[in-house]
Formats: sequence, structure tokens, C-alpha cells
Amino acid sequence: MVTLKVNGTDKEFDDNLNISSLLEGLHIKNPMIIVELNKDVISKDLYNSTLLKNGDNIEIITIMGGG
Repeated sequence: MVTLKVNGTDKEFDDNLNISSLLEGLHIKNPMIIVELNKDVISKDLYNSTLLKNGDNIEIITIMGGG
């Protein structure tokens, strides 16, 4: 198990978790999001290859349009 801080809340997940799996597990399907890992914005093309480790801090930001 790994403990991640997701949007300010500690949560436990299975080992060998990447960003894509995290989003799937959190039921986040909105294509208009930004994922920040330890204060670095992660490109969408790296979601599958970016493994998360114990203590990582994840911020998931939803982009909203409007006018």
C-alpha cells in the first residue's frame, strides 16, 4: 500500500499505481484536468508511465470554461 495526499487528503492505494490508474480509481474521467505531482505539472502523455510512491502529493485540478 502507498499513502498519497490527494487534494489535501491522505488516501491509501495499492502499490504500482500510475496517474492513469489513480484517476480511474477516483472515477475522474473529465478530459479537462491538470495533474500536479509534488508541485510539478505532469503532461497527459506521461500519465501511464508516471508511477506514484508513498508520500507523493497529488493535486487534481478541473478546468472549467465559462464566460
